Amino acid sequence: MISIQYVDGLELRIAELEAYNQTRTDELLAATRRIAVLEAENAILRQKYTESLHTNQGMLMQEKQTAAYIESLREDAERYRWLRGDDNLGDDADHRWEVLGEKSCKDFDVAIDAARGMK
Repeated sequence: MISIQYVDGLELRIAELEAYNQTRTDELLAATRRIAVLEAENAILRQKYTESLHTNQGMLMQEKQTAAYIESLREDAERYRWLRGDDNLGDDADHRWEVLGEKSCKDFDVAIDAARGMK
């Protein structure tokens, strides 16, 4: 025959196990919620990273374009510094100025480069 003490002990053990299971269930639910929060945060960070990457690529492209533009301005500046030199157009400077004055923008630069020996 089973004693009352034995049954009471079993009921106590069952209550302990149920409490333990409830604690573990609560911890699992909390961890699941935390995972969902972290996944949402990760998605936001990935989106920001992608946007930042596109922004950085755009800025790099602008930087390259700006550097190329600055280089073209340097080339123009060198042409005009050369033109200011007293001896660069030679003895026939008036005629050469007249010829240069008839050139279009691109042809003007080409003519100056040719005269500078820069072809």
